Amino acid sequence: MPATRLELSAEAQDMLDLLPNDVQLLVLQHVAELSRREPNKVARSHMGRQREGGGTEDELDEQNRHGGLVLDSHSLRLLYPLTLTCRALRRAVVDSVIAFAPRDHGYLMREDLIRTASQFQNLKVLDLSVMFSSTFSASTGVALKLSLSAAVFKLLADKCRKLEIISLSGCTSLPGQLGSILAGLPKLYELDVSTCFMRTNVLAGLERSLSLRSLDCRDCERAGLNRDFCLDTIPQISQLAKLFVGHGGKAIDDEFLRRIRGLKQLCVLDLEGCRGITDQGIASFAGEDGLPHLQVLTLSNCPQLTNKSIASCASSMPKLVKLEVSFNPRVESAAIVELCTLSQMRRTLRTLSLVNCSGLNSDFAGGIRQLDAIQRLNLSALTTISALLPLSECAESLEELDISYCVSVDRASLIALARHPNLRALSLAHCSNVDESVLASFREHRTLEDLDISGCDRLSSMDLCRSLPTIPNLASLHADFVPGANDAFIRAMVRGSCRNALTCVSLKGCMEVSDLHALLSLPNVKSLDVTRCSIQLSADETIALPAAHGLTNLNLTGNSLLHDTDLARIARACPNLVKLDCSSLSWITDAGIEALVACLPKLKYLKLSHCALITHHAVQTIASGLSNLQSIEIHYNRVVGGVRMREFCALHDADASKVLAFYITNGGNSESLRAYHYEQVRCSRASHSDGVPRPGPALPSSHQRAQGDKPSLFGLLRKKLSKR
Repeated sequence: MPATRLELSAEAQDMLDLLPNDVQLLVLQHVAELSRREPNKVARSHMGRQREGGGTEDELDEQNRHGGLVLDSHSLRLLYPLTLTCRALRRAVVDSVIAFAPRDHGYLMREDLIRTASQFQNLKVLDLSVMFSSTFSASTGVALKLSLSAAVFKLLADKCRKLEIISLSGCTSLPGQLGSILAGLPKLYELDVSTCFMRTNVLAGLERSLSLRSLDCRDCERAGLNRDFCLDTIPQISQLAKLFVGHGGKAIDDEFLRRIRGLKQLCVLDLEGCRGITDQGIASFAGEDGLPHLQVLTLSNCPQLTNKSIASCASSMPKLVKLEVSFNPRVESAAIVELCTLSQMRRTLRTLSLVNCSGLNSDFAGGIRQLDAIQRLNLSALTTISALLPLSECAESLEELDISYCVSVDRASLIALARHPNLRALSLAHCSNVDESVLASFREHRTLEDLDISGCDRLSSMDLCRSLPTIPNLASLHADFVPGANDAFIRAMVRGSCRNALTCVSLKGCMEVSDLHALLSLPNVKSLDVTRCSIQLSADETIALPAAHGLTNLNLTGNSLLHDTDLARIARACPNLVKLDCSSLSWITDAGIEALVACLPKLKYLKLSHCALITHHAVQTIASGLSNLQSIEIHYNRVVGGVRMREFCALHDADASKVLAFYITNGGNSESLRAYHYEQVRCSRASHSDGVPRPGPALPSSHQRAQGDKPSLFGLLRKKLSKR
């Protein structure tokens, strides 16, 4: 099916004609919108963190140049009831779905989701992240341990033979024989089992797969990767190009590195946080033949590595494009200089990260300037380095530089950075010597697009006004906790040559910033963060705020001077907001929430934490009025009762409904919104002198309550629901 059309048969069109006009329009508009999206970008956004492949992502491009329908939770809730009654529409949808990322929703149980997915014979991407794990039940108030049978997965593998990408990230209960089942998929290219529990080798047999090129097993150290899987299964997947085992626990050691040295096609290897590997393991992994295709290597937070490991990497990886050795205190400047002087490294290395390598001194900068292809350099938190003057002589290819928290870097080194003709992104956050002379050196800099000067407390308002507005292409500015940032500076930016380029502005903690009118006057601003500022609007409500139709992300946290009428005026001025954070707005009531719901139909992410005056009426308004809502945070408020969970589950994303259920069930005090915390529910005390539940200390354990304490609100509610 073409990516820009959804072709329906005459029968399907006749069935749609029987539906109400507004429903017809909603269905067709939504399907058309989804089918126009680029499947690669949309589908892979569901797969957790984006992988930086160092050039190897080109291998996936050919796999994803196809059109089709991306079916996520929202579209599934919309289409599933209709496809039950309209067979032709069902067939059209089934034939066109190429990506299925249901997460959790109110229509289907988890195993039914797999059976539903098995109908999509053209399915290429399946994302079941955190679907089969311990989750909180809104109806009974208890944690459910859900598992998936191998038979259901076998059905999926038999029906969906075109599957290329599968994500099971965060699933705590994986079925046995899963590896053998997945090995039968002829086109399986990428498998994500990060943060999974694998106490046994459930992926045994995966080595028989002839197409698997990417395997992600990161962040499994809580339960630990199964050692048999690491030593016997992974080394036999000979065609593997990408391997992520960062924070994999004790199973990732020198023996593991020795066994995977036969994976000669590896392009990407992530060993971050593998504290058991040593210099001997790196040397045996590199071997005599080297790794001719390795392009990306991550060795951050491996405290036993020394200069010998850097030397092994430099001599055996001729195509290395990206190297991360951050948080390794035993790596010294001599090793970095030797790495940078090798002829193959000078030609190929584009990204180098040395964050918080406390063993370095200023000598390493002389080596870095010899890298002819360097583009991204991260030197954050090198607190003992004072002179970085050689960095000013780096190759013209340097585009991104991060020296945040380098508190000892001298002023001359900072001023010299302005000589780079192609520098696009620069972070000077919390550098103690950033002053007016440093900013003045960047006046009218033609290529600088992203600047971070957060925490630079030596900058006055006059310093900011003289320099920053003159940078013509400045698109992103982070000036958090800068005492000189005030309304005069904001107005100077609005008048300056950068006003049309600015799309992202962050002014967290700038207490002298109050003029939201000026900030919204930036014509192309998309993201605005004024957390803990002093935002206030004119008392004259006839003065309208500038229309900011491009603004999609707004953070108003902690601006306690805002009232309901102010929130309504902001909502009218920013009708296209997708993310809104109104946490800690002390004077916001239900009336302000009603204005938000009426003016912001596209809102997907909403935070209302610590808004003490909102009640369950506001939550009912949100549940019935925001049809696109995907996530809501309303903990530490007074909301109790009065909301029907089933209605909210049917209308919105289950993440939002679970948060809401968890919040209300606990009387308004949730410790976390993450699913894995639902197992250990703690709630606030329900007994107060005025009868209004408020956030309070956690209840004692069940053993302590058995000694005579009153039962919790959570316990009473669960008992009441179970009787029903």
